[in-house]
Amino acid sequence: MPRPKMSAFGFVFQRKTKRAATRRKSTKARREQVYANWAESNEALRPEPESPAGGEALGRQVQAALMKLPARQRAAIVLTVYDGHNHAEAAQILGCSETTVSWRVFAARRKLKRLLQAAEGRNE
Repeated sequence: MPRPKMSAFGFVFQRKTKRAATRRKSTKARREQVYANWAESNEALRPEPESPAGGEALGRQVQAALMKLPARQRAAIVLTVYDGHNHAEAAQILGCSETTVSWRVFAARRKLKRLLQAAEGRNE
């Protein structure tokens, strides 16, 4: 059965809409993969072997809390706190706005504080 004829505008609109949707999906998937890979392989998440015994326990708690954060928040906090980038540089690396990085760092610090307080309560 032949397809009904479509106007040139309808054809272009349909084609551009499909391409935009495909581009959004692939960009989002690629960005999520970058966040996940980067956060897992970052050396800053690993505790330093030469830290004192008391610092090792705290380092393990911080590392465990960091790994519980969502990948985007973890990437933002590690780039700004551990790697020393400012929010503008972190935004460029992560491919988002500076405001987004600021919000992610704020949310990550708030969540880390809660996680570490909960861990401290269990250890006492």
